[in-house]
Amino acid sequence: MPYSSFYPKKEDFARVVLESLQRGKQVAGIVDQIINPIYVKTLAHAIKKILTKRASGIYHLAATDWMSNAEFVQHIIRTFSYSKDLIIPTTLEKFYQEKPGPRTPYYWLDTKKFHTDFGAKILHSIDDDLCLFRRDYVSSHTSTNTGRREATSKA
Repeated sequence: MPYSSFYPKKEDFARVVLESLQRGKQVAGIVDQIINPIYVKTLAHAIKKILTKRASGIYHLAATDWMSNAEFVQHIIRTFSYSKDLIIPTTLEKFYQEKPGPRTPYYWLDTKKFHTDFGAKILHSIDDDLCLFRRDYVSSHTSTNTGRREATSKA
């Protein structure tokens, strides 16, 4: 489950959560689904390593640790200093009861092969990736807003 600090053409889970928090809305967190999401910049760096080495085979690229979906929401809340009261715990079955298609409770990947072939410093923990996400999110939204003001003032 990749997530990005800024990509206007597609929403991802982390930004949907963050934008809901910014509006003061509560966010559902699934307590019985295990995930290890990856920040897109970390993902791109790992793919570059695979291509540069011309490695073959299947590599699982994800965070080096995993947690429940609800815990990931809690970590986003903590990283961006929002109130923990904004999370609503729910189950996988309840959350997806009116949405089509089956959902898996185990949405995580084993990154051991990548670590063996490329080392342990390329893929990050969920918290380390969230710190990068926060830095880039704040930076991209500050520069985007500044760019809009500049474009408006030039018109």
